[in-house]
Amino acid sequence: MRSDRIDTPSGVVLVAQQPAIDELEAQATAQELESVVQYSSPSRRRERLAWRRLVRVYLGKEPQIEYLSSGAPIILNSPYKYISVSHSRTHVAVMLSSTPCGVDIESMERDFGRVASRYVSDQEQGLCREEWWPAALWCAKEALYKMAQREGISLRDDIRVCSWDGEHSTLCAELFTGQQVELALKTLQGQMLVYTL
Repeated sequence: MRSDRIDTPSGVVLVAQQPAIDELEAQATAQELESVVQYSSPSRRRERLAWRRLVRVYLGKEPQIEYLSSGAPIILNSPYKYISVSHSRTHVAVMLSSTPCGVDIESMERDFGRVASRYVSDQEQGLCREEWWPAALWCAKEALYKMAQREGISLRDDIRVCSWDGEHSTLCAELFTGQQVELALKTLQGQMLVYTL
């Protein structure tokens, strides 16, 4: 499974195309197979096996993964305690970090325009006029939602993108707590990728 690697100030982001479910199951460890027994959906099994394999290959050992009460995974046997995972229909993205983090990946072909009013404010819409901007905002807010690890956060009301730096492909956002977070935006393998810095 070939992956792209992006180094961040506190960790790394890994992006790969998801292999076929048969290949993933054939190469999975017993622990990885155990982690998908509750899923009957082949696509859910594929997503989970893909990100676990990506982490195992990168770390060079099988990670000990536990889940917080929020449902967020953490790694016990790695210098990267925090992990954030995202899937598109064809790709998987994993962020490993020594600090709380978030990543989101979506196909550049997905149309976010129809639902943008549910998560984009007028001020956010005015920051950029590119046709991919609704996808970037969706990914940014999803990444921040994952980083916050708190249920019930409104993407429209509790997470606000304040600025866009097109030269450096970075966004600045503010969480409902007042915390300012910088995010990076990249297009990679036909995917929109946004992750916390």
